[in-house]
Amino acid sequence: AGTYTEQFNITKAITVQGPNAGVAGTGTRGAEAVLDYTAASVASGQHVLVSAGSLKGFKIQDNIVPTVAEVRIAVRIASSATASVENNVFFRDSGLNAPAGHPQRSTDPRAIHVDQTAGGSVTIAGNHLTGAASGLFANQSWNRGMWLQGVASAVSVTNNVFDQVRSAMNIQDDMSMLSVAGNAFNGAGVTVMSFGNSGIAGFETSATVSASFTLGANTFTNSGTLFNLTAVPAGFRLDATASTFNGTAFSAMDRAGHMEVAARSVQSITNAAKNGLVISKTANLYVPAFGAALTGGVNRAVAVAAAGETVNVDAGSFTENVVVDKRIALVGAGSGETGTILSSSTTATPVITVTGSGLDAANQLVIKDVRVFGAAPASASDGIAVYGDT
Repeated sequence: AGTYTEQFNITKAITVQGPNAGVAGTGTRGAEAVLDYTAASVASGQHVLVSAGSLKGFKIQDNIVPTVAEVRIAVRIASSATASVENNVFFRDSGLNAPAGHPQRSTDPRAIHVDQTAGGSVTIAGNHLTGAASGLFANQSWNRGMWLQGVASAVSVTNNVFDQVRSAMNIQDDMSMLSVAGNAFNGAGVTVMSFGNSGIAGFETSATVSASFTLGANTFTNSGTLFNLTAVPAGFRLDATASTFNGTAFSAMDRAGHMEVAARSVQSITNAAKNGLVISKTANLYVPAFGAALTGGVNRAVAVAAAGETVNVDAGSFTENVVVDKRIALVGAGSGETGTILSSSTTATPVITVTGSGLDAANQLVIKDVRVFGAAPASASDGIAVYGDT
């Protein structure tokens, strides 16, 4: 135990450990070996580099009030071998809720950063990533808990706890060999998890991002935005069905719960400028009565739904013209005045145009529990227009 300011690299298969190597970051820990980088430069790119071996059982902190904007990485993992970062506490509190224009607001302090890895395996487990409870938007705590980019070999992120972190986890580029399970995300400041393109050389477009990603069983509590599909390709799907939000498993959620998850997700349904879907229940899409989803969200959901899926629409007033061109179920929250109201946004255009069809009595195209209002003049605008053999 004690306080150390030395920056170092672990480049071979050894374990560098503090006195709490066998205790999870949120466990009952004894006196800490503190790696304190508050006064350190990051000219080398990070304070600790792990390219092989293990780093275990430390408290790692960077409480600097920066005078220039910079990326400050506490621990970087860049490994083509076997490497692990386990049972550490990552803590940041600069003590300053910086005002607008202060360099701290443009500084990017990151607890853990994982670069492209090839040929090895990385384990990140049992860590506690935390910091100041105030000034989250001013980077008084960590701006990013974990940044994972260009993963090219097995990376396992398990049993970590994130709280008081502005953005808990950024997952970039190829996600096909990444596992994220058993983690607890508590009270993240802006966004819990962001997905997409890292912007690094060779990864400039969403085309380099995996077509889908499946989260393991993680818990989310008192969080703002749950999932931000920042720059993902068209058709991307985030399967979050194994998750738990505020104590309720997604698998046990009612309709209102799924609508809340959708409203807390930046995806194509809720933001016309984004691609991708967040799936909280298998074969179901949810359109909340929230923000940009109220103008075009239903049509965007129908456009990306697969045949046989259900598009659930929240109670509220939606202004758009919907084209149903495949076998789906479009299900509102009721056709009464307090239910789902669809109003045409274009004169002389049906509110709902149906060009798709069902397969048989057991596999029908369904539209139900919605109230439809055509645009003026009423004589030139259908509520629901059915074309072809449906």
